Amino acid sequence: MHDATHPPRGPGRQRSGSAILLALMALVILTALATTLTETAVSQAAQERERESQVFLLIGAETVFNEGFDWCQVNVLTLKDATVGQVFTPQLDPDTPRWNYTAPTLSLTCLRNDSTAWGNEAFLLQATVASGSSSDADLTGFRRRRVEAVIVPHLNTFFSKAMFSTAGYDVQGNFTSDSWNSATTLLYATAKANGTLTGNGDLGSNGTINVQKPSNISGDVEGNLNMTVPTADVIAPAGATPIVISGATTLVGSLAGTNYQTAAVDPGTNGTLLIRGGRVNLYVDTFINLQTEVVFETGNDQLVMYQKDYVGGESGMKLTGNDKIGYIQGTNNPSRPQQLVWITAYSGEIKMAGNSAYSAVIFAPEASFRLQGTSDFYGSLVAKVFHGQNAEDQGRLNASFSSHYDDALGTFDLGLRPTLVVNGWRPVTLAPGAP
Repeated sequence: MHDATHPPRGPGRQRSGSAILLALMALVILTALATTLTETAVSQAAQERERESQVFLLIGAETVFNEGFDWCQVNVLTLKDATVGQVFTPQLDPDTPRWNYTAPTLSLTCLRNDSTAWGNEAFLLQATVASGSSSDADLTGFRRRRVEAVIVPHLNTFFSKAMFSTAGYDVQGNFTSDSWNSATTLLYATAKANGTLTGNGDLGSNGTINVQKPSNISGDVEGNLNMTVPTADVIAPAGATPIVISGATTLVGSLAGTNYQTAAVDPGTNGTLLIRGGRVNLYVDTFINLQTEVVFETGNDQLVMYQKDYVGGESGMKLTGNDKIGYIQGTNNPSRPQQLVWITAYSGEIKMAGNSAYSAVIFAPEASFRLQGTSDFYGSLVAKVFHGQNAEDQGRLNASFSSHYDDALGTFDLGLRPTLVVNGWRPVTLAPGAP
């Protein structure tokens, strides 16, 4: 029996006690969960800051690497003579802002060199940056990041095409191309008569090429090549002999090359330009206007013209009748194309017109090249863009123009400074105290 003083404990009181216990347990769980979420949020924020710091450091290391790469390109001819294991310290650009990083350093080490052939070299370029302070007792806030890459020279063997331009172009009209090899058959005419023409009259571009009459092209049509085209080095060396080229002129060269410097090349319409005695290096300050014959005394003579960029005056080749540019004196035989080399930094328009013949290697990477007339061109031509007779013909080859590529030019080297390229790279996170 139960009396009024001690009432029985019923189910309601038990449920009340269980609810309090469950509430306390839930409170503990929620507190733990909140603590865990807070810790997770703090940890994630810390990780995000760390990732952000690493990204900023990587960007900084890439910025410093680019400075070092530019220095290497400018000093590439010095690097040619490096010995294996030799270390260089490329200079930093003092005007580059150092955002989000400190202590930038550069190091360049020669990994491979072959003194017998330029092009076999390899270098390791390392760019290192830091953030935080290395004076911290535990170095917890100190970070270092490095970008390192192997860089190698890219040889200038872009004379593997009959015609090449950086910009794309359309080939229309009666333009034709074919090829022969002067190393096996000296004259194009002989190779054609013997049926030994080769099918390497290739057209190339870093843009798109459209050919209206594919059967006119004896060779490949290759667009979007992404070929590296170097800058033309055209500065006259100290001691070059001053000369005026106006009217008939004879330039005497030598086996090693004789240097001349002139304000302009303008022999007129009747003044033959004769090259004899070996190689002539002719440095030209302004325009080159060839309207008469350029001939060589023998097949061993060579004229290399280095033309600066300039303003005013027209550059080009314009011939009529039986005049020829790039021939052996006293014959109707064209010289080998590599006997007449025109290297120009000119950024204007160069015109090739008339109804005659030209034998040359032309490197005009900044020029707009206008092709007119019914000329025959023996050799190889590199330009920024091709166009026809009229202004609206920009990006077109539409003349009755015949290009005859010489296979022997496939390995022809202009002697310009090579372009460096990256042959593989990686980012590196450095531990405290690492070199």
